[in-house]
Amino acid sequence: MGFLQGCWAIIVAIFFIGLLTFAFGPAGPWIGGGVLALIPIAILIKFALDKSGAAEKLNAKQARVAGVSIGNQLSAELTSAVPEAPRFAADENWNYKIVDSKNYAANFEALRAELEATDGEAIEFQLGLVCAASPEDRKVLVTGGPYVLGYVAKVQSVALYDTVWGAGGVARCNGKVTFDVASSNSQVQIDISQPFALIVGA
Repeated sequence: MGFLQGCWAIIVAIFFIGLLTFAFGPAGPWIGGGVLALIPIAILIKFALDKSGAAEKLNAKQARVAGVSIGNQLSAELTSAVPEAPRFAADENWNYKIVDSKNYAANFEALRAELEATDGEAIEFQLGLVCAASPEDRKVLVTGGPYVLGYVAKVQSVALYDTVWGAGGVARCNGKVTFDVASSNSQVQIDISQPFALIVGA
């Protein structure tokens, strides 16, 4: 396919120079060569602009989560950003430890009510991962809707934080929430494959 495209490009270039030669006489090839020489420059400029635009979009996304505190709920802006965020591939290992869940017992109850789940029920669905606090802390919040359910244990969060931050500070993953509101012992698990693989638009 690449060879055929190259042939067509040569044919078009020859045809283009031929037209210029017909129109401008002996100066035609020089004019055509100058125009063709500008094409790679234009492509490089477009590539640089696209790269700059992508960097600006990433910076804007990261600005949403810069300095996010480890509170009880996400802002409306971050909550709406989670469904659009890239998703981590899963491998069914559920090998990440989520800590501090007991401090968010009220959030588990609010989430249980929204999902119309019974106490003691385990439900699998997409959870949010949000970079929080400062980059030095490397804390990744685990959220269900707007509700913070805990955060990834620090020993596991460093590499995960960097990956989520590189994706704009917000990502998704497969999750499992086990409701035990009566005993204030609700738990959350997340399923992320190793090595990390982010899936966009799924």
